[in-house]
Amino acid sequence: MNKASIRTESGQSVSFVYFLLDRSTGLAKIGHSSNPASRISALASRHRGIDLKRSAMVETDTRALEYVLRAVFSKSRRRVDGYVDGYTEWFDASIFDEALSFTAHVGSVRGKDYPVTRDLTEVVETHRREAGAKWVGGAMERMPAQRPSAEAFLALLAEVAAERAEDCLEILAEQHIDGLVTDGHNWAIERSVERHIEPELWTQERFSPARWSSRLMTAATVVVSGSEDYGRSFSALTGVTLDRGRDTAQEFIHLPSDWQELAVGDTDLAKRNFFAPLAEVLSELPVRQVAAETGPFAGRSTNRAVEQ
Repeated sequence: MNKASIRTESGQSVSFVYFLLDRSTGLAKIGHSSNPASRISALASRHRGIDLKRSAMVETDTRALEYVLRAVFSKSRRRVDGYVDGYTEWFDASIFDEALSFTAHVGSVRGKDYPVTRDLTEVVETHRREAGAKWVGGAMERMPAQRPSAEAFLALLAEVAAERAEDCLEILAEQHIDGLVTDGHNWAIERSVERHIEPELWTQERFSPARWSSRLMTAATVVVSGSEDYGRSFSALTGVTLDRGRDTAQEFIHLPSDWQELAVGDTDLAKRNFFAPLAEVLSELPVRQVAAETGPFAGRSTNRAVEQ
């Protein structure tokens, strides 16, 4: 099973929208994950005020539910200063129960029953027990008696690529994505940015490592320590461009021109492990066509991008 995409026996993709209540700040976090136990565990570690007993998650068949919730409760959105991981997904805690009820309403309108799990304590504790046991077992299995061979490094790189793909999908899910844009050769993920939501993009702070796209680029770096001799580490995303207006901007995350082929290729398992789950999500997005080397690809004949 692909860790980045949980599926039912019928092959249908399963998504989870989680609702976390932080009593210390009076805020609630609404987010999406295909691996909710891991995501919620990480957030609970970073935000000690999260009350897992009061929190909940909903199993759904569409990633769009999170976007709907953000739109409906947009006036209650609150910025969390000093925190960078999904800081735009926090809302005033007063909407917590209403948001959960609205989720059930969306399901009923669509003729779906969205199962709700309340009290996420056991979900998180089980994940931490299993993750700890897996880490210990994996560390013992990977401990080499001598320097690993090139084949062993490549196998480990493939494992890391799958983990990094999951990280990237989690970061991508933090923001609404408009779709893909292409000139027939170059490709980029496109999203709209509003100044009142991310004012740092209109200042020099846009170059900060805390920026959403900077974290995404970091997560897309697939490397195994000590593998440099074999030259197989890679950056799965090729750069970022930003087209700013007065109050809105378009941010473009550039993909390799052959990302679709890499997703199904047989010659590079590490790249396939990264791009296959990414392609599964991106294939659901609308595609906007532009003329060659225009828009975010202006003046570029290769697929390397820099911030501009």
